[in-house]
Amino acid sequence: MRLITMVWLFACGDSDKDGFSNLPNGSDSDSSNDSSDTDTNTNIDTVESLDATQAFRVPQRAWDLALSPDGLIYCSTQGGDLVYVYDPVSEERSDFQVSLPDVQNLWFDRDGTLYFTRTDYGVTGTLSVVNGSRTEAIFSQADDGTLFRWPMDIVESPDSADGALSWVIADFGAGLLFWIHPDGSVTAHPAGSSKPQSLLFVDNTLYISGEDGVFKQDWPSGTPEKIDARSALALEWVDGTVWSGNSSDGIFEVEGQSVGLDQAARPGSLLNTEHGLFFADHVGEGVWLYTGDE
Repeated sequence: MRLITMVWLFACGDSDKDGFSNLPNGSDSDSSNDSSDTDTNTNIDTVESLDATQAFRVPQRAWDLALSPDGLIYCSTQGGDLVYVYDPVSEERSDFQVSLPDVQNLWFDRDGTLYFTRTDYGVTGTLSVVNGSRTEAIFSQADDGTLFRWPMDIVESPDSADGALSWVIADFGAGLLFWIHPDGSVTAHPAGSSKPQSLLFVDNTLYISGEDGVFKQDWPSGTPEKIDARSALALEWVDGTVWSGNSSDGIFEVEGQSVGLDQAARPGSLLNTEHGLFFADHVGEGVWLYTGDE
């Protein structure tokens, strides 16, 4: 019987890049930006392994997973500007026909418009949008001049309104959160984490993850507070709790124990869907699916 339950939240499928020491295009896994170099947790819980199957293969190594309004799963990659599209019904994978330069994380609005974060080797970055067969950069800095450096995860903020989207972006390079307000203004905010990688809204509480742990704050006026010291590469809402993952503990409940999914060497993106929980391996070539079926 399926254990995964869906909750409508202001979150992308980690989310979203949701990941988060993503390698710039052309880099290899030996890059000093690889979070496996700093992920030194020890697995303190012995948990029975749960069954997950490989949903589809990503030769260039998966990065971020996002769910489109029509139920397709989009997967950015660590090599080149390629994005894959996976149909969980037909179980077929295809290429997205638009090249997304230096793509990091992906996010869809309710109308199916695809937005994505990108970086130029951590020097500058943008929030961009796909317009037909072309892409357009729409934000690259805060109003005070603070540049996007390595924007990764992007989530919709609770202050979004019809026709006026609002986002929060985790910038791994700048060590900040960028809040894009409904009126188009952009402000920079402390992230708690020195290198924020993933974001998740649960109502008006914002969860922030990074190599230095998981933080949460009341949005927007609260102060980020560390709630879990483990490295955390992704955030997702599953069965009424926040889940994350790293290379040592596998997938785990934030402030809780490992859940027993150990198929990915470094579970870097989590996406909860009606078909089950998809999780991307930032080291291997697999995107895995856990349905909860016994």
